[in-house]
Formats: sequence, structure tokens, C-alpha cells
Amino acid sequence: MGNKRPRSRFPVSYLLAGLLLLSLIPITAYYGRSRPVSATSHTPAYEKLDRRLWPLVPQWQPAGYPQNAPDAQKVSPASAGNSQFISVLDPWVKVKGKNVLVEVSAEQGQWAAAQAAAVAAGAQIVQSHINANLFALWVPASALLTLAEASPVRYVHAPPIVRPETIVNEGVALINASAWRDAGFTGAGIKVGIVDLGFQGYQQFLGTELPAGVTVNGSFFSDLDLGLDGETGHGAQVAQVLHDVAPGAQLYFVNPDTVTGFLSAVDWLISQGVRIINHSVAWYGLAGDGSDPLGQKVQAARNAGVTWFNASGNDAETHWRGTWADADGDNFLEFSGTDETNNILFPPGNLTFVLRWNDSPTAPTNDYDVCMFIFETNQLFCSIDTQNGTSGQKPVDELTVINSSTNTTLTASALVRRYSAVATNFTFDIWAVAAGFAFQHPVAAGSVTTPADAPAAVAVGAVTWSTPNTIASYSSQGPTIDGRIKPDLVGPSGVTVATDNSGGTAVLNGTSFSSPITAGAAALVLQANPSFTPAQVQAFLEGRAVDLGTAGKDNVFGAGRLALGAVTAEPTPTPTPIPTPVPPTATPVPTPLPPTATPLPTPLPPTATATPELTPIPGVSGPGLGTMAGLLLAGVLWAWWRLRPEQGRRPA
Repeated sequence: MGNKRPRSRFPVSYLLAGLLLLSLIPITAYYGRSRPVSATSHTPAYEKLDRRLWPLVPQWQPAGYPQNAPDAQKVSPASAGNSQFISVLDPWVKVKGKNVLVEVSAEQGQWAAAQAAAVAAGAQIVQSHINANLFALWVPASALLTLAEASPVRYVHAPPIVRPETIVNEGVALINASAWRDAGFTGAGIKVGIVDLGFQGYQQFLGTELPAGVTVNGSFFSDLDLGLDGETGHGAQVAQVLHDVAPGAQLYFVNPDTVTGFLSAVDWLISQGVRIINHSVAWYGLAGDGSDPLGQKVQAARNAGVTWFNASGNDAETHWRGTWADADGDNFLEFSGTDETNNILFPPGNLTFVLRWNDSPTAPTNDYDVCMFIFETNQLFCSIDTQNGTSGQKPVDELTVINSSTNTTLTASALVRRYSAVATNFTFDIWAVAAGFAFQHPVAAGSVTTPADAPAAVAVGAVTWSTPNTIASYSSQGPTIDGRIKPDLVGPSGVTVATDNSGGTAVLNGTSFSSPITAGAAALVLQANPSFTPAQVQAFLEGRAVDLGTAGKDNVFGAGRLALGAVTAEPTPTPTPIPTPVPPTATPVPTPLPPTATPLPTPLPPTATATPELTPIPGVSGPGLGTMAGLLLAGVLWAWWRLRPEQGRRPA
């Protein structure tokens, strides 16, 4: 098997053209090895250090690479001495000068000792969350291995891959928010938190597209010099959409970029009396069943009286889910029939594949690799993350390759190989992050991202406001990896937002914007019904939704399209009571499983390692359509609603 090339479903002419392009189109692969790429061994060099960080360790020395590689800096192809090693850094890894951003989990009972070891290594701790046993820090790249080998340290991680889900918008009328606002409900007295990756430019919209004043806290972002601006204006766009629906709501902005920062930011929002949180961001490479730290924090927020709305993701066309199939016994997964390749167009920029299977989430013993084959250049790259039962490992492999041409779109293919796995009875998920095109064999089912997959989150998919009964082609779908229905609702997308304060606008599609429209609707409902619990808010919205697709709640539309319906209460002049915050629940540290993997035949030769991380997804919001109800009808409906049995209640 070692020299076997994956089957190609493309004509020979493609490969001939590739010979010419090979010298013209630079491809950058990110390697996470401590030995040359030609090595066939899969044994990890540093078992307590995230493989994406290995290239920053002084001892990491691939063949032909310059001796000054350990600094956290990109290296030009001319100095690399090997055309495949244009850069040793995963583009998702954050570096600043000679320092790199990492998160450390401590051994049980060793929290203080682990932090002391980090400080002794020259690190600057920027965020910590003792209940989750995590702290984030900037550490010199030269001290990474010293930190990982410290006995109080359980594991040193690179932060996960995250990406955002990317004027009075058109969704307001479609959901009948106009009628509620005309009746006096604007979300006044309701505090709403927006957890995003950045709010660049929000100041110019204060008093126009946003409230005159907002409460901000940028201290949860690791680059403290960037403050609330973060690295994107996505959060400001999300806030505009929510403000259109609930102009009276008080807004709170936070922008964490690590798991530790996320946990602390949510704790702070709870302490501020926030009753609604919107998170239009997707994180990749987590468990998918709500057991990860993000899902547990969403549950803690719900327990504290917060209704959590999350973009379901924009990955329906860039995702595949299935079980192991290998009829020819060559240890490569067959995606469809006998086809071992899942092709996707690859324009200039980054392409990341994230592979996940449902082995133990903290000590997996079955080792699979995700690979990328580039047809035009006849190159094969594979991740080589190790899963051998070491505590802190994940059943996830991630691979990033860069097409550094200026205008050439390549054809890439995803492959999955069984490297060293005894068991094959897993569900496999693959996401193509930042691809821009669809897989050859897409599977929308199971494409919902984290933390929208958490039981306590109200996951929101998308329909375009102009075709509101048809699911948006990109809208991520369930079920979750443990079989639960997601999303919970769908909201309008393809809505218009302001790009500046001089009249510039943009139309934005994505679940990033259907989610804040739904969160804004919840603010109106809470003002009208201030005693509602999160379960009652969710039941109210699901009970009034326009059922679409399969009758009842399903994995495409959830309970249906958001529709507030007739106004059911009079506005109350008394302030909305704020629930007492509940302290966050500690994240248990699981007992590591003993390694039981059995090695298989020698793996493929030249392989490149890619970097694992979480990526946010841009989202969208949509328009609204509704009819004003008469006061008499409103009264009758209100009385009927209060006396009927509650519908659609979900456990908090």
C-alpha cells in the first residue's frame, strides 16, 4: 500500500496539464513533523504538544530546512531549500514576533503549578478559566517543548479553528417584528450579548444602525492591543441585524478568540444580567455532542436563564458524513461506490480539511489521516496527527494547503486513510473550510457546527428572505453526531446591512445573520413575557414557526421558519427582572484510555502535516412579512395562549 496512489476519476489530460503547471503554481503545505516528510513512521515526537505547534520547536528539523526555523516567522521559498517547505506555520496558528498563542490544560490538582511552569518558561498568561482547567498564554516558541514537558501540564494546544458565519433589513417584515414594534415591543429592558470574533468599525454606526451606546469588553481577546476590534467587522454586522429587529435592546459586545476566552466572556455576560446571547461563529474539530467545553458553557448559560442562539453553519455543500467503506481493502475510505476521492475546486488561498470520527473525545486509540491530492501538480499531502490513547489527543485530523498562485483554480481531492485503527465502526465527518465551492460528493446531513450542536443552544439555519420556503443551499443540517435534531429553527438570510455611515450597503448571506434576527425576535418576546424561561422562549418561537419540509421538527428546517405571529401581550412599564447568575459548572477531566492501536501496513510515502483548529462561519439575516392584528383578536389570542398546554418545551 505504501506506494499506491489514490484512484483518480479525472482524464489523463488533467495530469499532462499538471506537468506544465507544476513549475508555475506554488503550493504551500504545512507540516507537523519532527522528521523529514519522506519518513514513514507515525510516532509522535512530542506527545503532550499539539502537532500544529511542532514546527516552532527548535528540535523540529525537516530535511533541507534552514537552521533558524524555530522563530515564529514565515520563511521565503528561496531560503527554504525545499520547494515543499515554503512555510512551516499553519495559517490558523497565531504568532506575534517570537511568541505563539497556546492554551494549556493542567493535570488534576496542578492548576497553580502549571501556571507557575508557564511563567517560568517566559509566558504571558492572558486568559484563565479554572473550572474548565484551561488557561491561554503567549509563550516564546523556543520554550514550547519545555512547557509541554513540565509535569503539571497535561497538554499544550493551539486554539481551535473558528470562523464567522458571514439599514432596516428585509427580515423584519417577514417575521412580523414590525407589528410587535408598533404595539410597543422593541426589546426595551432586555440585555443581549453578542459573542463574535471582532467588531471593527462599530463606532461609526452608534446612534444610527446601532444603539447610541453599547457595553463592550475586549479583554477576552488574546491580542489585547487589538481590543474589541479583533480581526473582523463581522460582529458589527451581526449587531446591526439584531438591532433592526429589537432596537430597544441593550447590547453587550465581547470577542474571544480562544476556548479559554470564550468561557470567560460568557461568564462575564451572565454576571451582567444578559438574558439572550447570539453567537454567529462556527468552531471545528470538537466532539459535536455538547460534551466539549463550549457546549457545557452554553448549558451553564441556559441554567442561568440565558437563551442561546447560534448560527448552525454554512457547510451543507462542503461537508461529507458516512461510515467506513473499503471494498478493495487498501485502507482508503470509499466516499461513493468505489470512489476514494471527494473533489473540490481550490481557488487561490487556503483550503483546510477537518476530519472527525466519534472515538473517545479525549484519548482516542484509532488513528485515521485526512489527505489532499492536487490533480494539476500530482501532489499528495496527508495529516499525521497521532491517536494512540494519550490524554489530551482528539479524534480529529486537520490539513491545510495553500494555493499561492494569483489567478489559478486547482482541483483538490479529500481522501481518508486508515493508518492504525482496530475499530472502524465510527461516523466520519469531513468539512472543507474556506473552500468556496461544493464537494463532488457532499452530504448535508450532520454538517451543523459547534456550539450550535449543543443541546442547550437554539441552532438557527437559513432561508433566503425572497424565497422563504426553500432552505438555503449552504445552511448546515443535522443530525448531531449523537443523533439529535438540529437546527431548531430557520430564519431569513440574504439581508441588507450598512457598510459605512455614508449610505454604503451590502447584501449578506449566511446563517450568521439568520441567527441574530431570531435572537432579536426573542428579545421582543421576553419584553412581552418577562417571566419566560429559556425553555419557554424557545417553545414560543418553535410553536409559532411556519412548518416546512417534513411535518414536525426535522434536520433541515428544525421546527420551521421564524414567525412571531400576532402580538400576545401589552408592553409592561416595569423593568425586566434579571436572573441571578449561576456559577459555571466545572468541566470534568476524563480518565485517559490506555493505547490499544494496532499498526497497519506502511503508510503512503511523501506526506505533509496540516494544522487543526476551529473556524467561525459568516452568517446572514433576512426580511420579514406580517399582518397587524386587531386589539380584540390580540386579547383573545393572548388569553388562549396563556391557558393552553405549553408546546414544544425542551429541557433546560
